[in-house]
Amino acid sequence: MVTTLSFKNMAEWEEWYCWSDEALPLLQELCIRDCPKLTKSLPKHLPCLKKLKIIECEKLGGLLPTAPSILEPELQKCDVLQLEPLTCGLRELDIRDSNMDDSILEQKLQ
Repeated sequence: MVTTLSFKNMAEWEEWYCWSDEALPLLQELCIRDCPKLTKSLPKHLPCLKKLKIIECEKLGGLLPTAPSILEPELQKCDVLQLEPLTCGLRELDIRDSNMDDSILEQKLQ
């Protein structure tokens, strides 16, 4: 049973290949750091995910995973990642050094 998954300093990793969108149903922590060529989206359904860190993955695209348990995602230098859907239990959203379009946040906070 995998509950924590971490990828770091994978300079040549370009695409996340996952055999099923529901392949990691018990994953609680996901950290992806320093994967500058990673462009494809993350798994779409991570129902038990509580902690998400994506740092220095400037080309990573797609949506954040559906993760109703996540409370404090941390995103740094991941400009093309889309923030929809944000979870309803979100307590804190930490975005640093990114050029993301902040209009989505304005819509959610109103």
